[in-house]
Order: sequence, then structure tokens, then C-alpha cells
Amino acid sequence: MNSMADPVYEKKRWMNWALCMALFVVVESILFIYRTYNTPFYTDMVILQFAVPLTCAFTAIVLTQPSVRRYADVLLAEGYVLWYAVVLLINGHYFWLEFPQHINVLYRLVLAVAVCYPVAYALAAKGQLGVMRTVLAVLTLVLVAIAVLGIYRAVIRQPLVSPFNGATLGMRADGDGVLRLFPVVHANTGGAIFMMALILCVFLSLSSQYIWGKVFFAVAAVPVYVALALTNSRASMALGAFGLGLLGFLVVRARMVSAKPLLSWLVGALCALLLAGVCFAGYQGALWAVNQAAPMAAEQPVKTESAQPAQTPQAKQAEQAQQAKQTPQAEPAKKTTDPEAEIEQRKLLKGMGTLNGRTKIWAKVLQGIGEQPEVLLWGLTIERVEGFVSKLMENHPHPHSSYLQTLLFAGLPGLLLLLALLFGLVRFGLRLFLDVSKHTGLAQRFLPVVLLCSVLIALVEVMYFSGQAITDRLFFLVAGYVAVLARQLAEKKNEM
Repeated sequence: MNSMADPVYEKKRWMNWALCMALFVVVESILFIYRTYNTPFYTDMVILQFAVPLTCAFTAIVLTQPSVRRYADVLLAEGYVLWYAVVLLINGHYFWLEFPQHINVLYRLVLAVAVCYPVAYALAAKGQLGVMRTVLAVLTLVLVAIAVLGIYRAVIRQPLVSPFNGATLGMRADGDGVLRLFPVVHANTGGAIFMMALILCVFLSLSSQYIWGKVFFAVAAVPVYVALALTNSRASMALGAFGLGLLGFLVVRARMVSAKPLLSWLVGALCALLLAGVCFAGYQGALWAVNQAAPMAAEQPVKTESAQPAQTPQAKQAEQAQQAKQTPQAEPAKKTTDPEAEIEQRKLLKGMGTLNGRTKIWAKVLQGIGEQPEVLLWGLTIERVEGFVSKLMENHPHPHSSYLQTLLFAGLPGLLLLLALLFGLVRFGLRLFLDVSKHTGLAQRFLPVVLLCSVLIALVEVMYFSGQAITDRLFFLVAGYVAVLARQLAEKKNEM
């Protein structure tokens, strides 16, 4: 028998390919998280000899499958990447002249969209869709490990500084002087990452066939939840609590299948709001626990040249406050930047009217686009986007919206391609989320929550749809998985 025609051989072959892809995505994501791409080693060695060739190889492997190319959403995803490449060329990014300075911009988007999204279709065609859960589990465990390390660094109040470019893993004051957890990337990006990881931990716990698996991922969600609170990213915290609240909605609807639809919806919505409120209130408890643990390390005796006793953080803050009172000329500080200070939760409703100034940024960016309408055709060069926004709004290098960022990078055609793809994904997600038949389990119905929360947070943050963060890889891996599950659900219902 020809081994290539053997179904068992085909399944094993595709499982091996999927695990290789998963390993590649994990390794590349870890390197990306630690931002080594700014070093000559990463640029010359990792990108040129490792990331780009493997990205091209895996893209070819996935897209050469006829069972993958026949789906409209896959073609939309590939069209988005292709247009992005064309726009980069139009804007003067000639990769053969600037290689590798700008090739990393494109290959990361190709990795997220052209590999991570259609791989679920390729695995489903070979009967190996279950491998997707393994892929998501591996990536989630990496993020859990980062969350644990971040919490440890927050407790001992000693940030871990990257030897490559000084990036911080630990507590650091942001521009407003607020202490926040920076997991090497910016705290807002870290918040989005931990939000997705939190929802994925719940999904993996629900979908596990073994008791130990359910318990393990349920416990793993705890440090991710605490790390999310430490980032003090209000949008991610709110959507994380909202996502967990939707689990209550799904549980109620599953229990009230025989009840009237309106009643089950109302009770489910009430449970969702209650659970979301409890989860959001729990963030303050997480910060309290970290603040209580921190003095245990901070109050250790410290030897000084003056032989004076070591001060506790509370005494140090009192002394600083007394000095501030005795200096009338001094300007009042926004907040303390002392790394040993107490971590405070940012007020949720502060600046809510303008989404903390984001609506003003959006208005200025749209006004600037109106003055340069050619941006709508093919966007701007990568370097000019930062200058374009900074010129309109001082000290703001980006438009604080992934959709506006896509418009600036890829023009209106690129944004329309992205919106068409997201519209299809929302339809797939709702098909799974609202299903109450025996064809779907609670875990499958809960998985689309990752997409819903990501699409919403993309309104106010810029870490989606351009390949610039691990959030894109997670998003498109989950998106492809949800799309395949929704198609399989529709096929099962049509067979009835």
C-alpha cells in the first residue's frame, strides 16, 4: 500500500506538522515577548535564518491544501496579507534593498494570519482538529509562566531588566506615575495578553477530559487573573471580567433549555452581570494580596553607611509627604513612582467620557486623514505613521485603535478587507455561542468569547491586526479554530 494514501499515515503526518508549527509559534513568540528583535542577533540570525524561512514554508504547506483554499474567509485573510505587502511596496519598503530592516514587519503578519488562521482548516481536513487545543494549551502555559514570574517580581519589588534593550518584567511607573506590571511589553499590551490567556485557561479547563486537567487549568487561571490586575489596564480588566461573566450566561442557558427563551436570556444576563461584577471587584483583592506580600520582602534589614535603621515603605512614604509639605514651591506629583509603594487600582470611570482621551486622538487622526486623503488609498510608510500621529497629538505615537492603525498602515482597502474578515468571524462566533443543541459543549460555546473581547479591546488599543504582538497569533489561532467548529456545527445540523 502506498504510505501517502494511508489515512493513518496522513493523520500522523499532519499531527507532526501541526506540532512543529506550534513549537515554531511558541519559540518565535517567546523571542518576540522578550523583544530581542531589536538586537543584531535577532535581526541577522533569528529573522533571516529561522523565522522568515519557516514562516514561508509553513504558509506554503497550509495553503497548498485544496481543502483550505476553497473557503471565503481564508481567501479574505490571505487577501489582507497580500494587500498589506503591496502597500508596503507602494510606500517604498523595498525588501531587497532594506532587508532585513522591514521584512520583520511583514513576516510577523504572515505568521499570524497566513499560518495561524488557516492551520485549523488544514488539520480538520486530516481529522486532527484536536491538535488545535494542544497548540493553544502550549501557548497559554507560556503566558501562565510569564504571569507567575511577573507576580513574583511584583511581590519582591525588583523588576527583571532585559539585557538586550532594558525592557522591564515587573512593576514600573507609567507616564502618569501609576505602578503597573510591564511583562516586557507595555502594560496595556500585557493586559490584553493576560485577558486572552485568562479566558483560554477557562476554556482549557472546561474542555479537558480529565479531572487533573480541569483542576490544573482552573488553578493556572489564578496567577493570570492576578497579573491582569497588576497591569492596571482598565479596558483589559473590564473585558476580562465581562468574558468570565459570559460563562455564567452560557451555564444558565444550558440549564434552562426547556424554559422560555426570554426568561433564560434574562436570567442568564443577570447571572453574567453578577459574575462579571464579582470578577471585577476581585481585582482589588488581588492587588491587596500583592501589597500584603510585598512588605515581607521589602522590610528586610538594609545596611547603610549612616548605620540608620531601614525604613519601611510606609515610613518612606510618610517622610516624602512631609518633605512635600515643607516645600511650597514644589509641584504636586501625579503619583509616587517608588517601586516599593503600594499598588493602587486605577479608577474605572476616570476619563470615561473621552475613553481616557482616546476620542480626542481619533478625532485628530481622522481630521489629519481628511487633510491627506491619499492615506485612504495606500496608507503611510511605517516610519511616517508615528510622526503623523505625533504631529496631531503630542506624545502619542499611535492612534490608540487597531482599526485606525490598520487604516493608516494599509489604507481603506486594507481596513475593508479586515472588517469583512472580522464580520465573518463574529458570525461564526455567534453561531457557536448561541447554540444550545447537543452538538456543542460548554467549552466550544465559550471559546468565541476570546474573539469578542479582542475585537472590542481593539477599538481602544493597537496590539491587534498588524502582527506586532503575540495577541495577533493567539487571536487568529482561536479565530481559525472557531471558524472550523462553526462550520462543523452547521454541517451536523444540515444532516439532521
